[in-house]
Amino acid sequence: LCGLECGLRTGLAYFQVMKVRPEMFFGMIQGDDIPVQSYMRNWSSYCFPPPPGDPNKNPYTTITYTMRKVCHTFHKGLNYQYYFPKDAEREQEEEE
Repeated sequence: LCGLECGLRTGLAYFQVMKVRPEMFFGMIQGDDIPVQSYMRNWSSYCFPPPPGDPNKNPYTTITYTMRKVCHTFHKGLNYQYYFPKDAEREQEEEE
């Protein structure tokens, strides 16, 4: 219920609360052979970082794997900046 309460407190029209079995989920995000698999890898990468892909098979997977740390910074998000301005500013200063 904690996740649901936190989501409701934000006042956003959307949020998600999930309970996941990691061993099953890691098996779901291993592949990168077809576009649906790549989509699932990117969609779940906030919670479950996927393994590196084969650069000869799919160069986009390699680029997203190396750039993920740059992209997954909450203080750059507009919602985070709006709802948590002090935290976003502090994290921005720490990054610089």
